[in-house]
Amino acid sequence: MIQLINQYLKNVKEEWRMASRIKKFRQTVLITFISMIPLFFYLNPFLDYIEGRPGCEMNDILLNWIPAIDLSNFIFFILYSSAAVAILYCLRMPWLLFRGIQVLIVLQYMRNICLYVTPLNAPVGILALQDPVLETIAYNHRANLKDLFFSGHTATIFIFMLLTWNSPGLKFIFGIITGLMAILLLIQHCHYTVDIIGGVACAYLAYKWVSWIWFKIQLPLS
Repeated sequence: MIQLINQYLKNVKEEWRMASRIKKFRQTVLITFISMIPLFFYLNPFLDYIEGRPGCEMNDILLNWIPAIDLSNFIFFILYSSAAVAILYCLRMPWLLFRGIQVLIVLQYMRNICLYVTPLNAPVGILALQDPVLETIAYNHRANLKDLFFSGHTATIFIFMLLTWNSPGLKFIFGIITGLMAILLLIQHCHYTVDIIGGVACAYLAYKWVSWIWFKIQLPLS
């Protein structure tokens, strides 16, 4: 096990050493971090606005049929353990890591636009999703209830599946986890069914759009 860890760290170090010598990679890193800056300034007040504005309530037949159960701890564990695995996988491939980060950034901007144009009230029977990380970073130390369309949890796991496409085992696992996450969120009643479907669709669009841009400007997609 120690040998495998040492070999992994050696590979990571070598790949990053080679990537850092390439001007296009350094430019990609810079552009990636610059594109994140607006989020730090507007995200908290924007989500406060979303939480405070009136919205409409959807009649979700599926949610009406499912009893609400608080699965916050399970959802929290699945999301962040999946993120850890995805990061460890991509860390060996600096180009893939930053393409993934750019996809997630684009996804966040897409989600903010969708939240703005779809004023929704929380589903009936919602159980607030307890996520200490999100509550600290984005939710001003509270659990938001109107952060609905589309599901960021489902979209994020689906993006992990897309990023690990060349690893059949991981791709399969993340595909299963995407479905599991969707089910857990519906049981929690913290999203409408359309939020889940929209999360998968928007994640795919964000991934394809960023990948198309990389192809056009001749950045590595492998």
